[in-house]
Amino acid sequence: MKSNRQAVRIAVRKASAALEQLDRVIEHLESRLDTVAANRNGSAAGKAPRRTRRISAKGREFLKTQGRYLGLVRHLPPRKRAAVMAIRAQKGYGPAIKEAVRLSAER
Repeated sequence: MKSNRQAVRIAVRKASAALEQLDRVIEHLESRLDTVAANRNGSAAGKAPRRTRRISAKGREFLKTQGRYLGLVRHLPPRKRAAVMAIRAQKGYGPAIKEAVRLSAER
């Protein structure tokens, strides 16, 4: 009887150790899955997701105009660029864009 009890105790210890090891593996996998999920959402682990910025129609139009201006001015040589920048400072983006288009066509 004594050897039977001892065999059962050994089996219980082995089963308990195996369950503890399995628990550690599951915890490790959970942390890895959290990291993957956070990276898939585009944010680092623990950080709140970025808010999307709401913009009015007027603001969107301004950004489009500004982008068009910057795209045109970028390809101009320094003297022509300075002339267009002076027009923008005095009269605004519209006339500056027209002048930048005209100057870039002169090339």
